[in-house]
Amino acid sequence: MNKKWIAAALCAGALTGLWGCNSEPATTAYVQNVGEITGAGSIAVNDRFSGIVVSENVTEIQRDANRTISMLYVSEGQDVNQGDVLFAYDSEALELEVDKLELELERLQNQSSTLQTQITELTNEQKNASKDDQLSYTVEIQSKEAEKKETDYNIKVKQREITQTKNTLANAEVISPVSGRVVSVSEDGMDQYGNAQAYITIQQTGAFRVKGTINELNMGAVTVGAAMRIISRTDESQTWTGVVSLIDLENASQGSTSSPYLMYGDSASSEMSSSSRYPFYVELDNAEGLMLGQHVYLELDTGTSPTGQGLWLPEYYLCYDEPGEDGQAAAYVWADNGKGRLEKRYVTLGAYDELSMAYEILEGLTVEDYIAFPDGNCAQGAGATRDPAETTPLEGETLPEGETLPEGETLPEGEILPDLLPETGETEASPEDDTLAETAGAGSVTLPVETAGTASGGNLSTPSSGGTSSSGNLGGSMILELRDVCKDYMRGKSPVPVLKDVNLQVEEGDYIAIMGPSGSGKTTLMNVIGCLDLPTSGTYLLKGQDVVNLTDNQLAEIRNKRIGFVFQNFYLLPKMTALDNVALPLLYAGVSLKERRSRAKAALEAVGLADRLQFYPNQLSGGQCQRVAIARAMVGKPDLLLADEPTGALDTAAGHQIMEIFRGLADRGMTILMITHEPSIAACANRTYHILDGRLGDGDKPREPEAKTPETGGAEENLADFLAGLDQLLGPKEDDAHEEG
Repeated sequence: MNKKWIAAALCAGALTGLWGCNSEPATTAYVQNVGEITGAGSIAVNDRFSGIVVSENVTEIQRDANRTISMLYVSEGQDVNQGDVLFAYDSEALELEVDKLELELERLQNQSSTLQTQITELTNEQKNASKDDQLSYTVEIQSKEAEKKETDYNIKVKQREITQTKNTLANAEVISPVSGRVVSVSEDGMDQYGNAQAYITIQQTGAFRVKGTINELNMGAVTVGAAMRIISRTDESQTWTGVVSLIDLENASQGSTSSPYLMYGDSASSEMSSSSRYPFYVELDNAEGLMLGQHVYLELDTGTSPTGQGLWLPEYYLCYDEPGEDGQAAAYVWADNGKGRLEKRYVTLGAYDELSMAYEILEGLTVEDYIAFPDGNCAQGAGATRDPAETTPLEGETLPEGETLPEGETLPEGEILPDLLPETGETEASPEDDTLAETAGAGSVTLPVETAGTASGGNLSTPSSGGTSSSGNLGGSMILELRDVCKDYMRGKSPVPVLKDVNLQVEEGDYIAIMGPSGSGKTTLMNVIGCLDLPTSGTYLLKGQDVVNLTDNQLAEIRNKRIGFVFQNFYLLPKMTALDNVALPLLYAGVSLKERRSRAKAALEAVGLADRLQFYPNQLSGGQCQRVAIARAMVGKPDLLLADEPTGALDTAAGHQIMEIFRGLADRGMTILMITHEPSIAACANRTYHILDGRLGDGDKPREPEAKTPETGGAEENLADFLAGLDQLLGPKEDDAHEEG
């Protein structure tokens, strides 16, 4: 027996030496707090919003702009009853006006009486006049009669004026036509955006709905048709239910004068701490017990127990063992064991919420735990860190800017930086190579390869050297055309020309760079092309449509669905994950929650960020942030990609990777127009135009793009994965049958 215990101890000691608590882990994974994942994220199930009970019916009271108000009897938030006096006009001026009109009427009446007397006297005198004087009397009598008719007419007009003025005087007090609550009083008749607004707005008593406000930073949490719970602020046991009937994207309020996105709102700002706030409305199933103006909380109704009694975890954090004999697969997460190491922790799953794509965790996790997103770093005993900078770079992943591997450590063979620049084939595609199928994420993608300039089911084919024209164009239709476009800005009362008679044609599949020094007008040109600004004169056709005469809403729809934007400073929302940032344009397009997350995930996989879905911008390197921005620009499968200095904020290595992505997109038929001041970046395009003092040159001759530099070479398997991802990203646009509401 003693020998057995000694042997067991020796074995335990040997194992401890091989894999002890003090040994350095082979890899280190980033872990996040479960409470933050499930309750504080931008797409969390338990997001809670402030709301107020409002009326479904609103009455607007207009004022007479030509009259002065002497007394306002109500204020915002005040309850009024039908028949209550809201305000009164100044009556003193009206009383003086009535006195003046009555004096004028009396003068006209006296004048008419005098004329009648004169006519009678002249008629009597005519009877006794000689034949020679008869004619003169007749002319004078007729003149007096005409004058009297005009005076009598003026008397009737003056009487009507007096009647109207007296009626107005009698209505000097404006009465409320309904009962309800005063929600606004606009002294100048304008809202905060300078639009005309009613003087007094009253929410009528009667049918109620709940108005909430959602910040752009967590906008993905609410969708039209989503079930909501309404909770009393004073007694959370009192709840009501309803459905989101409207998200009012057209009446946003701003936290400041700037907004993060111009392609969806305002691109001129780099201040990322402010965002737009949008009202949304919940149609109630039952309003019993609610009062007009009552303040409440709103949160998504998952059909489960009240908030706080359930833990809902997004499904992409879950892993599963192989199914057992009973066919069931045990679910687990990679959790921090409290000692800086990962462990496989099994959890018990409850209900599944399809809207939020989350499972209820019945056992195995608490809000205090920390878990990792499952990637190549997750293994039993792997390191766990709460600092993303300390994670081990994955296969094919770049190190963050400015970081190097520890001395003596190298990336494993075959796991160098990814070759994201797809090389075009040197020969025609053979029949044997008529498909390219690679697994990307949850599915397999097949791309037919045909001769350049043709398409299959809406897919642009992968060009070969024999089928691609020297300009890089795939023989497609005209994407955009500028004819004699000018753009002026006003400096005081004087116009300052910025663009001067610009002419440009871009066809489907073109890859064009526009170069120019600072102040040359290149960014203004991109704003015009991107429908962020309109030309002062000239014609701009986008796929044959003249955009100059479109409404703001139509221009917004074009920016959302036809044009993808990539900016120098990324413009990622800091409180949203990479996945949510990429999905945001699809939210504006009305795509369902499940569909937009699926498409955003595929887009991030296509640019090599499958393991960074849940990372926030401040946890990503500059190059990774720009790849997120590219995925966001491409997730809607636009007709045109606009890039304004896309490598301007990046180091050389990260800039090479971004240009490789652009080359991969261009080789697959994406139309790209890039603004830059760097010749080396412009050389990546197939054609370069120069702009100086607002005038655009004719452009140089079409050319083949420069060969990729040795620094950007990579493993073939990484290249194949990347190509498959781009093929999936650039597939045919899906029918918007997923639109909500």
